[in-house]
Amino acid sequence: MSDTNKIELTKDLADTICCITTLGFIKDNINKTKFIYIPSGNSKDTILGQKLNKIFKTQILHEKEQDSVNKEPWVIVKNNNSSVTVPNSSTYVNLLTNRLKQATFYGAYIGAGFNVDTRQIKLVGSSNIYTYKVDTKEFLLADNFKEIEKSYENAKNTANQIKSFLPSILNASEVKKAGYCLDPNFESLNEVPEHKIQSDECYASVHGLVKAAIYFNNNKDFVPIEHALSKDTIKVASCIPCSIFASAINRPVNYTHLGRGDSWNFPLAQSSLFEKDVIDDKRKMFYKYVKSCFLKGLEFVPHLVKEKLDLVTLDNIKTKQEEVVGNIFLYSLTFEGSFTERMLKFLI
Repeated sequence: MSDTNKIELTKDLADTICCITTLGFIKDNINKTKFIYIPSGNSKDTILGQKLNKIFKTQILHEKEQDSVNKEPWVIVKNNNSSVTVPNSSTYVNLLTNRLKQATFYGAYIGAGFNVDTRQIKLVGSSNIYTYKVDTKEFLLADNFKEIEKSYENAKNTANQIKSFLPSILNASEVKKAGYCLDPNFESLNEVPEHKIQSDECYASVHGLVKAAIYFNNNKDFVPIEHALSKDTIKVASCIPCSIFASAINRPVNYTHLGRGDSWNFPLAQSSLFEKDVIDDKRKMFYKYVKSCFLKGLEFVPHLVKEKLDLVTLDNIKTKQEEVVGNIFLYSLTFEGSFTERMLKFLI
């Protein structure tokens, strides 16, 4: 480590932090969200499920049908009315699926708000992508720039493809009739501009669920939801970072998966879309909850392969302020990988 006062984030340390934080999150949410996996012949989910069952002494991962995207395409950010069900529109789903035959959108979702009374569904779009400078006050990133550079290009291109076709689909008469529309503030979906990402930059991927939860923050008429985009997105569930965020604001999601949450982050403040005060408030809640999950996850260190753990650094992290721990978690997400793989790396 080049600076003893700073934490150097490597891929191994990032995966360790994600694993420990997730274990703490699972402990706190066993009865709040349903952790799911899709049976696809991939034994990793099965192996992880067995390990988690042994640790928590109860079944953690539950099997969900692969075609559930057609039956139940929505992830719901729950509130006091936990029994909310969003009507499925086969027309809308089929239009999306048919439109996307020439492209792959694995793991893509669109954020929205569902009006329980009028049954209207207002979409706020897919992930937002932006770049930002790496904050080096508390920690350093190991050299993962090439991976970030490649991932940024892929994320930017995917976001721009979705923005190019979504308005035309929503203009279809049968889709309008089903109650779908773009929220007026999102009708002009701007493309992610061309940008050559620099070696001192990371990029943020603001998931649809986070956009919806922050945008509809004070609107009691709308329940924030997220739509699985196309047949390629088979896990109709929230990623771990989105689920942590939802629980942090006391609105846990209905389903959670242990796939990817690469470069997850918060939106930039924009007066007509995302108010700075609301973002700051939600970010503080997120930081506080991430540290809580991290501390709870440390209780499971006996279940981890200790020779792979940097115990001195982990002890150092737990003494840091909530904001620092939260940011370390966010930067850990710039080292890509599924949470299943991150956890299997360390669980005995």
